[in-house]
Amino acid sequence: MSYQVDAFSGEVFQGNPAACLLEENAEKDKKWMLSVAKKFNTSVVAFLSRHVFNSHDVKSNDDDVPRFCIWWFTPTVEVLSGDKHN
Repeated sequence: MSYQVDAFSGEVFQGNPAACLLEENAEKDKKWMLSVAKKFNTSVVAFLSRHVFNSHDVKSNDDDVPRFCIWWFTPTVEVLSGDKHN
């Protein structure tokens, strides 16, 4: 599932265009993500996937709250990411 959004604006066709992709399969490699970002050719593309809990995760009271991993790409490079699986 993918969307193009107007970042930093509450009005349609204002702000900066950004692509957002919700990936069910977090197994996509970063080479694939970069190729998709090049295709969108926006200033930034965000890839999100639902975090899959494993035995290394610390349990907390809010375990029922959905958590996501996020990767940010420009058309040329990966930027700040919240990927716990590096």
